[in-house]
Amino acid sequence: DGEEVRRISPEGVTDYSPAWSPDGEWIVCATGSGEPGGTDLFLMRPDGSGRREVVSNGGWPSFSADSQWVYFHRPGTDGQSWAVWRVRIDGTDLERVVAEETDVYTPSVSPEGDSLTAVVLRDGRRQIVRFDLQNGSATDLTTRPVDHWNPSTSRDGSVVFHSEAPEFTVPNVEIWEAPPGLDVQLLRLGGAFPAVSPDGKRVAFTAGNFGRLDVMDIDGSNRSTLFPAQPRHLFSVSWGRATDRQAERIAFSHGHSFQGAETLVNVETVEPDGTGHQMLTRDAGNNAFPSFSPDGSQLVFRSGRDGHMNLYIMNSDGSNIRRLTEGDWTDTMADWSPDGEWIAFSSTRDENYEIWLIRPDGTDLRKLVGGNARHNHPHFSPDGNWIVFTSQRAGLSAESISSLRQPQAYGELFAIRVDGTDLIRLTHNAFEEGTPDWAGVRISKPSAEGLPGGQHEF
Repeated sequence: DGEEVRRISPEGVTDYSPAWSPDGEWIVCATGSGEPGGTDLFLMRPDGSGRREVVSNGGWPSFSADSQWVYFHRPGTDGQSWAVWRVRIDGTDLERVVAEETDVYTPSVSPEGDSLTAVVLRDGRRQIVRFDLQNGSATDLTTRPVDHWNPSTSRDGSVVFHSEAPEFTVPNVEIWEAPPGLDVQLLRLGGAFPAVSPDGKRVAFTAGNFGRLDVMDIDGSNRSTLFPAQPRHLFSVSWGRATDRQAERIAFSHGHSFQGAETLVNVETVEPDGTGHQMLTRDAGNNAFPSFSPDGSQLVFRSGRDGHMNLYIMNSDGSNIRRLTEGDWTDTMADWSPDGEWIAFSSTRDENYEIWLIRPDGTDLRKLVGGNARHNHPHFSPDGNWIVFTSQRAGLSAESISSLRQPQAYGELFAIRVDGTDLIRLTHNAFEEGTPDWAGVRISKPSAEGLPGGQHEF
């Protein structure tokens, strides 16, 4: 009934993938970082007592029917080539199972103990295969050219698993549940780098593997493409107000993403109807992550024009470029506060990516969020009192191999007041959440419009 929740893991320890022995005497779990090769198997009583290591470099445990063996997966020395092994609960008799397969992981032993179901990587797709533990034969349970993952065997022998669904329409916008007691609405977007229009009615974002600039109503309806490009060549979007000299404009980065300071990337703009395309930067260097000032007259952006990626400010027509920060580190992902008084950004000046604040004139520099983790993509709330950001500070929520195509599965959303108080975690799952923006409106019902064929855009 959800009552009497109690912690049985030791303080300061991260446990994943717990499994209860059929006789009810033991719980086994994978302890560590959750990265490939970063977990060891520990055994303990249901009350947390008697905790001890069973085997190193193991994850996703599953008990044998007699509760005397633990089956598990582990990567090869190269961090890949996953295989399934087993070991007695006293740590002896370690041996590899189904040795003929080269990439097998997330095992689940049947209640009778005579078979094991696991994922096998074949032709670049995850398929579910049942292995007979007596004679070693294998039976393919899935063959469709889509991914299937994380099988679990029920008491009646049925196998339950996740699968991509080509026949399913992925909504452009979905409402996600917010943390209890928090007056905020979370919306999952069918894209990345969202930028909400000044009136809160529309949103621009990248899609098509960072190869399109799309726009749609905030509820997910009326989606269209404003600007096409090569895959992985469009990122970081900002929507600026109209000025006495310009209409509303959408700024974005155009060039190869995730590259060094010398890479050719430029800040460009387009009007919300797709007309009036302009290139604002033409100098060498990685010019990216633009953010409009609240009145739409200026843009802060990062540039590698001097060999290091620091922050600069320019007029919204690309004129009057001047430096804001300087150093042999990376300052990036800036966002201008609604009142124009602050610029939030991510910086490696203290080694890790951390969230900093600075005045537009370069004064009052201070760290807002630090710690031994990556903190990126800060964005102010419409009232300017909060900053939402994506962070590695909570680590992984599940073993990374168990999540499908999550390059940064540690990404979770957090929010903090601009004075550094009231740090709040907004998401908690095995998937990557990132590049947030904050809208000043709520929606009561998302549109049913979406992408056919189970496509997931980013």
